[in-house]
Amino acid sequence: MSQIFKAGEEKVRPGVYYRHSSRDRKGPVGAIDGIVAIVMRSGWGPVNTVTSHDSYESALLAYGDSAGMKAIKCFFDAGATTVQVCRIASESSPGVPGEAAIGEFMSVTAKYAGDYPIKVKTQNKPGDSSKWQCLILVNGVVKETYTVEADTASPAADLAAVINKQSAYIIAEGKEAAITATETNLTSGTNPGVTNADYAAGFYALEPYPYNVIITDTEDEAVDTLLTEYINHAHVNGKFIMAVFAGKTATPFEDRKKKAASYNNPQIIYVGNGGIDKDGNTVEGMLMAAHTAGAIAATPSNQAITRVPITSFVDVSEKLKNEQYEEAISSGMLLLSMNAESEVWFDSGCNTLVTLGDNQDAGWKKIKRTKVRNELMDRLNRTMEKKVARVNCDPDGVADIIQSGMGVMKAMEGENKLASGSSQFYEDPDNPYRGDSGWFIVEADDLDKLEKIYLHYRFRSNQYA
Repeated sequence: MSQIFKAGEEKVRPGVYYRHSSRDRKGPVGAIDGIVAIVMRSGWGPVNTVTSHDSYESALLAYGDSAGMKAIKCFFDAGATTVQVCRIASESSPGVPGEAAIGEFMSVTAKYAGDYPIKVKTQNKPGDSSKWQCLILVNGVVKETYTVEADTASPAADLAAVINKQSAYIIAEGKEAAITATETNLTSGTNPGVTNADYAAGFYALEPYPYNVIITDTEDEAVDTLLTEYINHAHVNGKFIMAVFAGKTATPFEDRKKKAASYNNPQIIYVGNGGIDKDGNTVEGMLMAAHTAGAIAATPSNQAITRVPITSFVDVSEKLKNEQYEEAISSGMLLLSMNAESEVWFDSGCNTLVTLGDNQDAGWKKIKRTKVRNELMDRLNRTMEKKVARVNCDPDGVADIIQSGMGVMKAMEGENKLASGSSQFYEDPDNPYRGDSGWFIVEADDLDKLEKIYLHYRFRSNQYA
């Protein structure tokens, strides 16, 4: 007769003992794709904190319309699935929320500082005079509706209570007075002040959150410099992210090439021209950076943005010669071009790395290959983080680490991100484990796409002619 045994328990009597548990179905940690981050100014929304959104509508509800929201729309149009948003504000200039007295029975204050156009309207519920309604409108559109009974002891307090429990827009204070029909605009609040240092603080506020690519809502070169410095800091500290900047065709082509080359960074992409959308609008600068960021984030590392049609564009903002496209690639400047079917696409997949460092090869010059390498390091780091202080520093622990690392790499081989059979994860022979430390070597061949096809035509005249 069998009996149950507990984990680690050793029975005295011979026999069959059993136990059961849930099998761990978790495989190697997967890739993080489709996530873009933005640090921006806005006339609405929580400040100096990060919120996550899986649709443009969600972000619009949280932050209202702004230059940053136009960028967020570009993210989603380009295929991004999630956006991490940080609205910034200076502590020394926090802005002022709008406020208003609603008749004699209630006062309201906007939840956030800013010039968001909010209106509060109270009325008897249509068709039912025994109830009062309170409508919250933004830009003339009803966003929230609240209803209370008219014959309670304190209807205004009841109304304020339900508003405070549910409203995303206002905070209310009820008074000892009867509710009356009103229609009141909140006095215009003021937007927070923003400095370059606030942008830098926004980058660090985003640090704990996962994302692939980051941009800002400004084209200020000083902010670009701060973001570049943050990208370097992030990589030193194990966060594998990219940033996108973009120029405008009003700037001379040679100057744009020099700007791209000046970054000389595999994690920085500089877009040198832009597109024309279906409404005839020119999309360059920050909005082009946003579209590119969304495309890069949304494209898994076994694919490339190179020569993939951009369906939201009908033309390029600048017609260039073949020589200029070649010069741009040599300068680390990403450009848009048109194919034979008059579709707009990214002409190449280059980043701004021009001069290789001692620890770099040419693979770091491409967005796709850099993204594979970033992904490998990120997935291995996340895997190994779970092993810290959880395995012994002995042969069994070393074997566990190697097995876990190879699991990630074999998964990436199966995803066509690493060349089949190229993965190696082994203990550093020059630094064997000791004390509480282990050293390991990771080797892999990341896969590129076939981008250059050379056709050699061999003809001969008809021998019977």
